[in-house]
Amino acid sequence: MSIHALLLQLTYRVNGIKAHTINGYSTFVVGDLEMLHDVYGLRHQVYCDELKWVKSLPSKIEVDQFDSESIHFAVTDPQGNVIATIRTLDMHQDWFVDQYFSPTLVYSTALLKQQKTVEASRLAINPKYRQRKLASNNITALDMLLTCLIDYSSDVQGREMALITTTPLMGVTLKRRGVAIEQVGPILTMVDGCKVASFMCDLAVTKDCYRAYQAIVQLANPQ
Repeated sequence: MSIHALLLQLTYRVNGIKAHTINGYSTFVVGDLEMLHDVYGLRHQVYCDELKWVKSLPSKIEVDQFDSESIHFAVTDPQGNVIATIRTLDMHQDWFVDQYFSPTLVYSTALLKQQKTVEASRLAINPKYRQRKLASNNITALDMLLTCLIDYSSDVQGREMALITTTPLMGVTLKRRGVAIEQVGPILTMVDGCKVASFMCDLAVTKDCYRAYQAIVQLANPQ
């Protein structure tokens, strides 16, 4: 195990939730109820108000039956506001993709889970931060979010792969940035015309090839 992995495990055990901080932007494995409420609020903004995939609620939070079993990740700005979030479900749990996006898979999720896989879902990023660079090396909120997910899933949970369902354009973008992903089924067109596909990500290969991941680890843990 690398020194970085050992330090990361120690960080989670001692501090519980915090991972990387760069220029005041921090990544978290969410363990605080107030931050979790903000996570659900951002998801409502994206999935209810913007995409309208989920009915808007008076509570202005978006929650489903998978959240109680999920690991939630978040990025906060220097003022502590949640600007990005994603969650994972482990290989021993029911997956979101089976209920909503099963046509995007050629293989059964049971087979995918045998590869020590987590499922990532409910990606939400504040519109102001989708293209904004947070640091040198063109690091974005998405990069920081994925770095936290990759480190926790591989170094703490011991998982090797991650399944994520997203737009084909996002898949192409991530692959160009060095994320080791491969599409694992056909593209599904939603009722609103949005296209989605499922991708498998090799976490170990991504650590070696994802340029932003390497930059974040170096900036957050200077030698």
